[in-house]
Amino acid sequence: MDSHHLARLLAAGRVVVGVVLLAVPGWTVRTLGVESRPGSRLLVRTTGVRDLAIGVGTLRALTRGRGARTWVQAGAACDAVDAVVLVGASGELGVGPALAGVTVAGGAAVIGAKIAADLDE
Repeated sequence: MDSHHLARLLAAGRVVVGVVLLAVPGWTVRTLGVESRPGSRLLVRTTGVRDLAIGVGTLRALTRGRGARTWVQAGAACDAVDAVVLVGASGELGVGPALAGVTVAGGAAVIGAKIAADLDE
């Protein structure tokens, strides 16, 4: 698979995650083991909007043939920060949920950075 195809898959995944976080924030919060309160659901929704915007922006850039590297880099940067924040939140979330989140966010950051580096623009 070439980097453009991988970038498209990563972007589509972001769109799906963004929609889920927006549509069912209470489920997401409970899955993380956090009490479902208005503030926690609000934070999940803001993350959903971010992922949805980055995913749609990446897909549009890939379709236009320019700017996708910047969108993928932005997503990777967000994922890296998410991983760091989750490490810091392990005391509140518990080691298991925090480790799962760090694995997903950290993996997405590494994959996104690799895809961005391989995109030819």
